[in-house]
Amino acid sequence: MRGVSGNSIYQFDSYRIDPAKRELWCEGKLVPLQPKAFDCLVYLLEHRDRVVGHDELIATVWGKVEIGDSVLGQIISRIRGVLNDNANKQVTIRTITRVGYSWVMPVRVLPLEPEGSPLADVDRAPQESAALRTHAGTETGDEVATSLPGTAAPGTRRRPFAWALGLLVLAAVSFFGLRTVLSNRPAPPADAAADTAVILPVSAPREPAHAWIRLGVMDLIGERLRAAGQTVVPSDNVVALARSLPAEPTRSDIDDLARAATANIVMHATAEPQGSRWRVELEIVHGRDHALAAHGDGDTVIDAARIAADRMAILLGFGVVEPDVGTAPSDPLDYVLQQVKAAVLVDRLDEARALLDTTDRGNDPRILYQRGDIELRAGNYARSQQVFQALLDQVPAERDPLLRAQALQGLAYSLVRQIRHPQARPYVDEAIALLEQREPFRNAHDALGSALSARAFLRRVIDNDSAGAEADYSRARMLFESSGDQLALARLDANLSMLLGDTNRVAEALSLGRTALDRLALFGDVQSELRLRVAQAELYSDQLETATALAEARQFDRLAGQVNNPALVELARMNQAYMAADAGLFTEAREQLRRLIEQPAAAGEDGANKGLWPHYMAAWLALEAGDAAAAAQFAREALDRRADAPTGAPWNLARTWTTLYRAQRALGQAEAAAATLSSAGTWAESHTDQPLVVQWIALMRAESAAQGAADEAKRLYESAWSQALARAVPREMLEVAKSYCNFLIGTGRLQDATRIVGHVSRWAQSNYDATLLQVRLHHALGQTSAWRRALDRARQLAGERALPPEILDSPRTP
Repeated sequence: MRGVSGNSIYQFDSYRIDPAKRELWCEGKLVPLQPKAFDCLVYLLEHRDRVVGHDELIATVWGKVEIGDSVLGQIISRIRGVLNDNANKQVTIRTITRVGYSWVMPVRVLPLEPEGSPLADVDRAPQESAALRTHAGTETGDEVATSLPGTAAPGTRRRPFAWALGLLVLAAVSFFGLRTVLSNRPAPPADAAADTAVILPVSAPREPAHAWIRLGVMDLIGERLRAAGQTVVPSDNVVALARSLPAEPTRSDIDDLARAATANIVMHATAEPQGSRWRVELEIVHGRDHALAAHGDGDTVIDAARIAADRMAILLGFGVVEPDVGTAPSDPLDYVLQQVKAAVLVDRLDEARALLDTTDRGNDPRILYQRGDIELRAGNYARSQQVFQALLDQVPAERDPLLRAQALQGLAYSLVRQIRHPQARPYVDEAIALLEQREPFRNAHDALGSALSARAFLRRVIDNDSAGAEADYSRARMLFESSGDQLALARLDANLSMLLGDTNRVAEALSLGRTALDRLALFGDVQSELRLRVAQAELYSDQLETATALAEARQFDRLAGQVNNPALVELARMNQAYMAADAGLFTEAREQLRRLIEQPAAAGEDGANKGLWPHYMAAWLALEAGDAAAAAQFAREALDRRADAPTGAPWNLARTWTTLYRAQRALGQAEAAAATLSSAGTWAESHTDQPLVVQWIALMRAESAAQGAADEAKRLYESAWSQALARAVPREMLEVAKSYCNFLIGTGRLQDATRIVGHVSRWAQSNYDATLLQVRLHHALGQTSAWRRALDRARQLAGERALPPEILDSPRTP
């Protein structure tokens, strides 16, 4: 800022402001004030002998940037609020209508303290970097992710012990005091705000009571810097990446971590008790032309960390933030919340719950939010829904719009996980509306990106609006990139890959999916990786690449044991069974389904993960194996479950109706089959917007008509085939072709059969059913040589399937 000399310290009432250090103090405590507000305050103090005009103040503080008087008015209001003043009292700054502002409170001007005086030493950082010291022991990267959070009370004395990062120091660099850096540092670069920072796990005493500090204080420092304007890689990203660090990471290791996080600054903090107080030292160990260091002293480690983070924010060219809503210095609840966050970061949800139970402030909005988040992560969706709803009742938008938006998202996700998509939509829309008003909380990029991603998903499943969903994902991508959240970007790419697969953009979906899988594996996000691998396997299966789909499904075992989400594990196991059955491995598939059907519903899942899926799969498998009675039994059980199990997608229900109908026909139960067809048609009337539902119902009706109304059957088959061609999904085309060609060959319509088989023959090299259609057609046409080649290939792909006996004898020449 031009016009600020920085040669004096100003004292008024109980406040002291040091322009050189950019610090405002009140009764011995550092008062947070945003950079522009600080500059305006100093300028008014320096020119307290006259009225300062609007244009002069704007030109001095903002330069040539065009801003309105309303922005300046907001800044003056913010300064007054910090100084316990307001527009009515005007005891510090007086508004001169249509002219500007004037400082009116008496001011004492003090000279700068000489080097070494008590005031000059208040903010002096340690002369020696913590990374240069020889530590008493080391801790592996894995321990960062597994250390138990403790329950230490504020101010507890413990022997200090640091988390050894190894020799991370730049050669020949020494770290000088904060005051020295502040008074002599060059102005921050113009693109300082473009820097992205990683905060490493904090070095702390090794005692179990202090174990939470490593991640809890790391998260706190990141939050403070992010609120001040610094882009900081989210804590979950850091925890995931830190697992790969060796016990004594080298400079190269830290460089690799920074590249993985796409960050150009890495910071490391050390927390140590100093008698009954704490000191937190924070330094830059990677990036920038010169290293910066700051420290904070406080009655608690949290107070000390806040001061250190605020001082680092000033060094980086930012201001410090206002106190968090509902917080106060040394608030015991802060200890609980940061310990809970540390436990959640390493997925220790039971410990996080136990920590929340230690406080008697269970209805505090911050506690409620953490409870809802924990239950959502644990898969207790009905319970998380209740908690988030209670939180929304407490927090109106005007009180805390960001917390309300986060609670709305939590409630929406709880409903989505219960397959209650339409009920979730209004909450997501409200969250987006709140978050798009970003001025009050500029660090809300991640929250808005998450809300947009949720709306994209709902657009995909409710509205079938792929273009709208892709647009929301595109907006979310820009927000995640600006916030440095690479893990969120990997998850977004996973979701976008699934969307592209739904819209049959197969090459794009598989390519993006492979990239996302690499990133998810890098971050150790096994849950998202498993979900995406399931989607990739389904996509390969839909493309009739049977062997590739099975190979992808083999990856599920490696991941399922690490996932604490029974519903997702069940989905993976069922897909595994399907891929095995599709490859003809009936024994393996049958055993997998038996375990799924017999296992009880997981505790806390409210039955949400149990539904018709394993039963409908078992019905289809039994029919494929020739056991019509078992197929009918499993299909009935699946349909009986649909009222109480919202997990049944309409197309799976339609396929189950078809399986039951075919099983009854195979058993000679004509009347039961007719009743099933009628019931299925009535049910399908409310799902006419689902192409697969329409297709399965059309196939049932065509197969029924084929018993005596061949022309009607052909009309229905042609309609279903045209729809399948239009959607161009190989699996859907094959399902229609199997039924249609059996009818055509059986009625001697071999020219039409040749047309249909010709469409699906492109997949005969990899799929048994496509090959079997070739065998049937060549057999009916009397094409012995082609029949023999196709039959050999069918035997190779059959697995445990028995080929139909009617096609095994040599064909007769027509």
